[in-house]
Amino acid sequence: MDYKDWFNASLTNSLNNPRAWKVDTQLAQLYEIPGFLTKDYCQFVMDNIDKMLVPSEITFGDKNYRTSRTCYLSDVNPTLANDLDKYISALLGVSPEYAEDVQGQRYDQGQYFKEHHDWFDPDGEEYEENCNVGGQRTWTVMVYLNTVEEGGETDFPLIGRGFTPVQGTALAWNNLYEDGTPNIDVLHEALPLLKGRKYIITKWFRENPGRWLQSETIN
Repeated sequence: MDYKDWFNASLTNSLNNPRAWKVDTQLAQLYEIPGFLTKDYCQFVMDNIDKMLVPSEITFGDKNYRTSRTCYLSDVNPTLANDLDKYISALLGVSPEYAEDVQGQRYDQGQYFKEHHDWFDPDGEEYEENCNVGGQRTWTVMVYLNTVEEGGETDFPLIGRGFTPVQGTALAWNNLYEDGTPNIDVLHEALPLLKGRKYIITKWFRENPGRWLQSETIN
């Protein structure tokens, strides 16, 4: 695949199923997909996330930049992780070989993830370490697993758009421009959770195969 193929991913087609609704902006390819996962399936995923949570990581900098906890679903339920990987990859019309393993995150009251990009700075010290296998990140797909009581919005400050977590709704955005350079306008953050809990799953895609860690024997 080249960058133009990523720019014209399946979800960008208005006839694609499930239907993805493009956010009204010229600054980025940013889509909202209501009803991407069912209520019962969301609950099943949340139950699995709660089985094995570790502090969420960042590639460099102050650890207080991100205070949620993460579950690597392939360590808890490989079949579930494999099914989600295939389903989310199909949204973009690509093989899971182009993806990172799906992750689950849980935010408790007061937790957040400050402003950041999902792409890696080609001139930054973390680029070689994080992109030597699979290359740069292309698309991000994030799914809200529960409807949050208060707070916890996903904010894109440079685009001027925020999203309130609604159960089963997915967000997808291209981290790059059509020529493959990073899009600065997809800067985003998870605002502090004010009440209750927030669960999401996140899957990142790469420009080349190589990040796929699931066993090929899983059906």
